[in-house]
Amino acid sequence: MYCPNCGKENAGDQSYCRTCGLKLSAIAEVVADTLPSEENAALQRRKVVIEKLGRGALSIAGLIALMSFIFAAALYKLIVFGPEVLFWASAIALSVFVMLGAGLIGYSRLFLRHETGDGEPSRPAKLPLPTLPPS
Repeated sequence: MYCPNCGKENAGDQSYCRTCGLKLSAIAEVVADTLPSEENAALQRRKVVIEKLGRGALSIAGLIALMSFIFAAALYKLIVFGPEVLFWASAIALSVFVMLGAGLIGYSRLFLRHETGDGEPSRPAKLPLPTLPPS
């Protein structure tokens, strides 16, 4: 059980929070009164499972439709332009996606601030400004 006062985790059998001393047994009784019945909880779990299965089925149907479209486009290119175009088109697409992936991975390292261990965000290194020689 997490303490609602300080947010620290406590064992379920503890009466008081070890961090702030809040009486947890009274809070556990209030929370137990507001919990849904076992029947309603089972219906909610079943609803969540059915919704996940529905999303999975729609995702698979979308994937099949996308693959059918890609196959039809590839077959059309094969008939009209010949097999060389398919090879070069796939090689170009592979290289574009490899460069895009590398760029997106490097983007966060170069331009976004990351948290350091002490909670302070780190700042990108500042480059020194060029100075003009005296005239």
